[in-house]
Amino acid sequence: MQFDDDYPSCLETYATLRIFSEKLSAAEIAVALGLSATESFSRGDFLGGKGRIRRHSGWLLSTQGLVTSRDGRRHLAWLLDRLRNKAEGLESLRKSGADLDISCYYLSVGQGGPIMSSEQMLELGQLGLDVWWDMYFDSDI
Repeated sequence: MQFDDDYPSCLETYATLRIFSEKLSAAEIAVALGLSATESFSRGDFLGGKGRIRRHSGWLLSTQGLVTSRDGRRHLAWLLDRLRNKAEGLESLRKSGADLDISCYYLSVGQGGPIMSSEQMLELGQLGLDVWWDMYFDSDI
């Protein structure tokens, strides 16, 4: 697959595998996948400054700061490289009640938007992972 690391309609992008669970700790999620998170938090932790308590543990693996390309496909490829041979772990987490998805941050400029290759769609589908985009538009341009 060819990437366009200077993707013209994007100022910044990254992708994050997000796993949330009411039952499992972030450490248990890491063991199930055999991967370390780039960020995690625990059920019962304080959330923000208003005294709210987290109801879920969270385990996040993000390309932010690790992949510099403005082509979202490269970010998805980075995650997929780490998730190969992890289908059983993902399914085990899903069966335990965990919620899994991939969130893609995308800061757009001009006309156009993110794309995903058909190969990536197939791989993500086989892993049972939904993908969604959190899109912003640079209003100064």
